[in-house]
Amino acid sequence: MDRSKINPNIKDIAKIANVSVTTVSHAISGKRHVSEKTKEKIFKIIKENDYSPNVVARSLKKKESGIIGVITPVLNNEFYSEIIEGIEESLRLKGYMLVINISHFNITKEKEHFRKIDSLFIDGLILVGGFTEISYIDEINKRNIPVVLALREDPQNKYPIVSIDFKKSISNITDFLFKSGHENIGYAGWLREGKITDRKTLDGYIESVKKNGKKFNKSLLIAHTASEDDQGHNFYQFIDTYLKQNGNNRKLNFTALVCQNDYIAIDAINALKKNGFNVPNDISITGFGNIAKSRYHNPSLTTIAIPRKKIGRLSAEVFIKIINKNNISDSDLLLETEIIQRDSTRQL
Repeated sequence: MDRSKINPNIKDIAKIANVSVTTVSHAISGKRHVSEKTKEKIFKIIKENDYSPNVVARSLKKKESGIIGVITPVLNNEFYSEIIEGIEESLRLKGYMLVINISHFNITKEKEHFRKIDSLFIDGLILVGGFTEISYIDEINKRNIPVVLALREDPQNKYPIVSIDFKKSISNITDFLFKSGHENIGYAGWLREGKITDRKTLDGYIESVKKNGKKFNKSLLIAHTASEDDQGHNFYQFIDTYLKQNGNNRKLNFTALVCQNDYIAIDAINALKKNGFNVPNDISITGFGNIAKSRYHNPSLTTIAIPRKKIGRLSAEVFIKIINKNNISDSDLLLETEIIQRDSTRQL
């Protein structure tokens, strides 16, 4: 039996890739530049041969635990789970193991999780999503371990944030609706305390409205607040009530509705259908997130695609750069989004 197939080492990987052991080491650690083509080749071989660096040996040598803490609001949500997959894929190749904790959008639980996982002498922390409050980190983080934020805000701009431009993304999709001939466009979204992204998405909508020569009209706004532990997925009842109060004779004061996320957009479509409206013939609907359900819903949802897995991978890479004391550029932190046009919108 070929033992190298069962438990290959770094020399085996280098031999298969036809590169030096040093090149493989640099590709994994990120300490020195290795071309993207070579890295892809090495990582493919690593994955195919199930190679994993010896974390125990490295821990003894470098006095590192090889453990990274990750705190996420939920796991049973593809929006967050895909980010975590990207983090895990990248850090696993570099010999790290994740300890994942769920906060359920509760800042008190989040603090407790950080205290507990910090007792494991984690090498760093990645916060995925959640609320804006992060001032507690300085209080708990006595060892000054690296902290990276993925799709989360930092009012003090102290920690690196790997994210997207929420305001620009919503502004772009609102522009798309104006270019499609819609004159009166509404907005549906949460306005939760402590959620800067809620405000940014609304600001993006307002920016587009003004840019397209319109006045911001509060009557076109369907905004709702939520408690701290509300995951913000159930918007159906709120829109249903709004339609019953404002949808007389199947007429609304807008022909298109920009929704803060796909969950709200799908709830809006279902509520509109229940109240006798046709999407997109009566009302065009857009979402944000490009979740799997957006492709298969009837009608399929026009939305904004967020590179979730790439956000996870970049968050891991930023963490490695901090560990290696390498510079972090803006290109490491902000990713572009893309409008995906489907059947929930139409040209007027």
